[in-house]
Amino acid sequence: MARELRVRLLTKEYPLPLYGGAGVPVEYVARALAARTPVDVRTFGTEESQQGRLQMHGRLRDPSWGAAVPAPWTSVLLALQTCVAFADAPTQVDVAQCHTWYTSFGGILLQRL
Repeated sequence: MARELRVRLLTKEYPLPLYGGAGVPVEYVARALAARTPVDVRTFGTEESQQGRLQMHGRLRDPSWGAAVPAPWTSVLLALQTCVAFADAPTQVDVAQCHTWYTSFGGILLQRL
């Protein structure tokens, strides 16, 4: 019997506070994949949950560090900090999907690590 794929989805918007926006595709992809294999969603939130084979782990870091940086840099530096947190534990991932530019550095780290 073949082993299951290890899937990680990286996103800024999940779970959705309201229906709509860029996080809608992540919700549908996560549910469809979880019907076939375990899925680990890493998000810019703070929530933690598990529903069957679908796990969600919020990795938003404390934004208070950003008080000393120029305002235009805050969102980019917070995205980089959170992307580093996406790879916070030794992991083996077969498939990683990065949703929007906010998570792309996290995908690069997963590939390299």
